[in-house]
Amino acid sequence: MGYPQIAHYLDIPLTTVWCAIVRAGQEGNERKGRGRYPETTQLQDEAMMDDALNDLNPAYIEIAKKVAPNVSSKSVRRRLAQKHLKK
Repeated sequence: MGYPQIAHYLDIPLTTVWCAIVRAGQEGNERKGRGRYPETTQLQDEAMMDDALNDLNPAYIEIAKKVAPNVSSKSVRRRLAQKHLKK
């Protein structure tokens, strides 16, 4: 059954049906409060921490290239700050 048929059957707007189905598909993602979903996984966050602790003077961009090439150095800095690690 498609979205239009569900909306017609339940007599609710099509956008309500679509939003409910999309929201149900994002059940497992962690999101505290408002904002975007994190671009890195828990495993990548742990690898960033290990890399930052093992290197004496790590650059955020180097950690990003090693662990998660799809994120920026600013994201790496935020993830490390969440774990109370600073440069």
